[in-house]
Amino acid sequence: MAKAMIPGRHERQADVYVRFNIATTSGVESSARGTLLMPVRADWGPINQIVTVRSTDEAKTAFGSGQSAFLLQDAFLNSAFIREDGTSVVSLKEIKVYRLAASAAKEASLDLTSIKVKARYKGARGNQFAVTIRPVIGDNNKKELLLTENALQLEKLTFASNDDLVALAANSKYIRVEKVTDALPANVVAQLLTAGHSGEAVTALDYGEFLEVAKTEYANAIIHDGVSDSSIQAMFLDFVRTQRPNGQFVKTALGGLASADVNYYGAISTMQKAYKEGVEYSPAQQAVLALAAAISIPVNRSLAGHLTIFDDLEKLSDVDANQKIEEGYLLLKAEGKNVVYNAPVNSMTDFSRLDPLIGIDADADPDAALRDLQQIQTINVFDLITEEQEFVFKKYFRSQSNSPSKRDAVAEKIKQLVLEPLASSNIEVIEPVYDCVPDSRYHGDGATEQAYKTEAYFKTAFTVYGTATQIYANNTAS
Repeated sequence: MAKAMIPGRHERQADVYVRFNIATTSGVESSARGTLLMPVRADWGPINQIVTVRSTDEAKTAFGSGQSAFLLQDAFLNSAFIREDGTSVVSLKEIKVYRLAASAAKEASLDLTSIKVKARYKGARGNQFAVTIRPVIGDNNKKELLLTENALQLEKLTFASNDDLVALAANSKYIRVEKVTDALPANVVAQLLTAGHSGEAVTALDYGEFLEVAKTEYANAIIHDGVSDSSIQAMFLDFVRTQRPNGQFVKTALGGLASADVNYYGAISTMQKAYKEGVEYSPAQQAVLALAAAISIPVNRSLAGHLTIFDDLEKLSDVDANQKIEEGYLLLKAEGKNVVYNAPVNSMTDFSRLDPLIGIDADADPDAALRDLQQIQTINVFDLITEEQEFVFKKYFRSQSNSPSKRDAVAEKIKQLVLEPLASSNIEVIEPVYDCVPDSRYHGDGATEQAYKTEAYFKTAFTVYGTATQIYANNTAS
């Protein structure tokens, strides 16, 4: 992962170091890759490990809908957008999920004397499983285990011995079986598994353990699971502020906190309640969905006007809305019967929390630079280009000399593989005038700065397009 370049500091570790200098006054829009990293509290699923889900169905199958797990499904739904041809498509690529659970978590189980049936995962969902053991019609040497959940049959396992049953259950999505004796279990009808516990009482320490795991995971964004605890949300903000300069270009979102306490270009801040079919979503919960949409909408598409899953919201007057946007809040607004996103701003309101990854040129307009950095899509573009640059740098410099001809060749690859596609007529993220060259301040006869033999410096220039989010029509009629 590329790290922040700090001018004048010669790094010891072999890596790619980058810095963005803000010198333009244009707005920017684009999208990131759409990979979200998120912990959940759930009644089902593996605990304390990363599980990748790529659709609402996969999310529901893996973790159910209990506790905060329903937000996984909503995140996919909220990233859906309408194509120009009128079709809808979900753009969130994947969610890397980490289930949290306290030590009280336990599998539901059922003791049938000669066998013991256990839910595959710890959690309250297993308490809804019921087991029926009955003879196989026409074969007195076999029995079958029927597993149901709320009267819906999940599985049927036919076995001639308890060893057979153990082996079959090893591949079950729902249960595991332990053999106690060789005697086949007695016939039973709809016996419930019991004592399953989800371990709901997670603490800040559990979230802290997740964040340690997150340091080695690739994602475009990391988010809590809608928890309103300000101290836990602050842990995610601190994580992003620490990791971005160290090469993990993640973003986050926080809900219900004072925007002045957030104030960071890599974080979205939400403050409204929203509603879906009468169910209230807190600002912290809808922050999860806002982030999912923000990182996954296509390039050349603004979050402004993006259709959400909500059908009602906590409304604000125009005066209050203008004030909240100025304070760095991402707002919702009603548009007919729909709820959409308002001005796509992140929480940054001044330069006080600017990190070494971002520089401001001496001749840049500070107000214009601040306005650029306040746009969610600006940061998405920066991250997108940085990741593509890193890939090219590492691919073409690996096991190669740091010669002038090699630096020139790599600069051409940056233009060909990174900048040219982004400037293409069907994407238009950046304007068609761009360049990448070895930095003459460090290389060549006129170099004014020192570059060691192991160091290569490049200067990349491009101008980003903006997406019109404020439309002014001055009409003249006669």
